[in-house]
Amino acid sequence: MTFLSARIFHIRRNSVLSFTSALAKLQTGNNRQQYIQRLYLQPRCTLSNSTSSTDAIETTHSDFKTIENKMLSPSLNEIHPNQSNLEQDPAQSIAAFRRSIIASDYRNALIHFDRIKHTHSSVLALLTPFQLKWFMRAAMKNTPGSLSLSFAERCQRAADIFEIMLDNQAKHKGNIPDSAYFYMIEIYANQGDIDSLEILLESMRQKQIKTKTLETIGHLSKAYIRAAAHSEASIFSHESTGLAYFEKHLLIDKQSASPYHSIARAYAMNDDEDALVAVFESLQQSGRAVDSEALSILCRFFLDKGKHDIARVYLDQYISSYLPNTIKLGFQVTPLLMYYDAVISNELGDHNRALHTLSDIEEIVAYARLGNCNAVWKCFSKALLFPETCHNRALLAISKMLGPLAIRHDQLIGTLHSGSAVQSKRPSTIFDIRIAAKTHKFIFKNALIKIAEGYVTAGDPKSVLILFAECVKMGYKLHIPAHRKVVLAFKNAGDIKGALAYIQHAKNLQTHLVFDTEIFYGLLVEAMVREGEDGKGVADVLDAIEFSQMPGTSRELMTARAKARSQVLLLKQKCNQ
Repeated sequence: MTFLSARIFHIRRNSVLSFTSALAKLQTGNNRQQYIQRLYLQPRCTLSNSTSSTDAIETTHSDFKTIENKMLSPSLNEIHPNQSNLEQDPAQSIAAFRRSIIASDYRNALIHFDRIKHTHSSVLALLTPFQLKWFMRAAMKNTPGSLSLSFAERCQRAADIFEIMLDNQAKHKGNIPDSAYFYMIEIYANQGDIDSLEILLESMRQKQIKTKTLETIGHLSKAYIRAAAHSEASIFSHESTGLAYFEKHLLIDKQSASPYHSIARAYAMNDDEDALVAVFESLQQSGRAVDSEALSILCRFFLDKGKHDIARVYLDQYISSYLPNTIKLGFQVTPLLMYYDAVISNELGDHNRALHTLSDIEEIVAYARLGNCNAVWKCFSKALLFPETCHNRALLAISKMLGPLAIRHDQLIGTLHSGSAVQSKRPSTIFDIRIAAKTHKFIFKNALIKIAEGYVTAGDPKSVLILFAECVKMGYKLHIPAHRKVVLAFKNAGDIKGALAYIQHAKNLQTHLVFDTEIFYGLLVEAMVREGEDGKGVADVLDAIEFSQMPGTSRELMTARAKARSQVLLLKQKCNQ
């Protein structure tokens, strides 16, 4: 009997839900009709009307004043060359949004969507369910670099779009596409929100949308195991329900490793290492082929925990065992596994192995850590042609190779364009990047924008401001994501006061700027982690939230949400020590 089987047996011996009662839980309930009504009629949160003083967010960072004023000149700092026209004519924003969706340019689609939401929210009614369906899919895609969102944030973003879709349903011909419901099943499963999932499934049954699919069963097993991490009172009840769905999945799908993928992801998201390893061992002993997806889940878990040596053991074991027989055994060394292999190699100091994995991202990391600047710029020039390959790890490695940038770059001579390792004791400058751009023929302005993302992750707001100021001098028009990057740089540096000061300074110079709720939420969580729930930084962020008067939020809701998140982060920090 494997560890996983023993765990199931132990839970059921203690008179928790049986398989039959677990299924019955989804099929009965006195409040079913009330749940269905809540899906469509639940009121949204309203904004607290109170405001407070903003004395706490007055800027004290005089070193950045000159740079900020140059960056935030109203004549130069526009979201788009035609921004004023777009604001006056919402139809143009809708058209721009639709063009971005058709071209699969999801990043610009998000920018247009946020602009419409903040300036002309009523225009959202013009979007059809079909357009919003594709946008839900786009919302789940992450943005590389410093603007990347957590998985939970992406799920919430897609859920917000589904809510708009429900509001618009009666105004357009046709119904919400079935695929939109299945996106929401996946989202609720990942969140472990079993109440919302039950409501959604019931509404789908009433609409005669097929729900009894293998994919849905997998999501149900994931949802209940995820929910077990949310409530200690029902942990065994929820886990046994999830395992019951897992067993049903095994009975229907008797060959693939897919049933194991669902619960493996759930235990990984629950940070339950013992259970995740038990799932993997159970898969090994089941007679089913261990596929690349199962191994990817395991590797990613240990990489996120910083246990690179353990990830190396699992990866080497399966690559060496299955590589000669990939077709026969159904195991493929996918690009994702190659990337994980390269990450592990770089983190363990085996840079030569990383250079042989054919991972463009980790190639830059390896050369940067080896100090081979010429090779870094050569790889970087190729990566700029495919922005999606400019991963944050590569950009962070470049920023560390360059070091903090000096302001007076015009009066210094650059050396970082030369070959091999550089032992220069002086600060790096914009001039160094300019020389590298000329040598390796990449666009200087695009390089500055990308490199700035590395400095954002490194928590070096001064260097970010220097890079953006140079972009503005060349005519680059900064939009709201650029300002988000500066705020994130202050946040990553632990400078909450500096982040709030920058937000206030930017809004004073440009009244149309809107910093979204997630920016303030991130600052609030960071302040709680660093200073505790009663710290001055926490009070400053809450005052800024009230002063900003953002729709759909309140001081109380943000505080409760941030407390829960900060406790999770503090617990993870304690476990990783």
